[in-house]
Amino acid sequence: MILMNTDNSFIDKIIQSRTVSHILFWLAFLIVFTILASISTGSIKMHLISHLAMLPSQIIAAYLLSYYQIPKLLLKRKFLLFGISILLSIYLLSAVARFSMVYIAEPFFRKDFEQESLLEILADIGYLFITYFPAVYIYAFIMLIIKSVKNRFEEKHQIEILQKEKATNELKSLMISL
Repeated sequence: MILMNTDNSFIDKIIQSRTVSHILFWLAFLIVFTILASISTGSIKMHLISHLAMLPSQIIAAYLLSYYQIPKLLLKRKFLLFGISILLSIYLLSAVARFSMVYIAEPFFRKDFEQESLLEILADIGYLFITYFPAVYIYAFIMLIIKSVKNRFEEKHQIEILQKEKATNELKSLMISL
């Protein structure tokens, strides 16, 4: 019984610690997607290096979308700014992810290849969008869904607390009037 209370308080502390929760989120997805990708090829090292190279773009995309673009632009009905911001961030973060792959990850597992120049990477908009947009933004969309579900549960919990407080206050008021 004591062990269960300790576990619950430990888990509660992790959930309440925003920093720890976010670090665990990114570690979990890094590990899961690396393992899933390496199942077909058997090369965990190659996929780990690839995922680590793309991680900065994915983190920036997730936080930019969740904490700036949606709440500060979309929800405040600044649709033109939101559209420009989304398109620009998709393009730039996809280009950064491609640049990271070409100049950081690929040299670890490809020896005889010609690296694309930065200009070639930036000019290949179709490839960036088709290949790198999903790879960069999958984490952002998952994080956004988790954040939305968490916010919904917190709102429901707050409503329940307020309803209980209201009922308690009404009962106290009734007791005083008697």
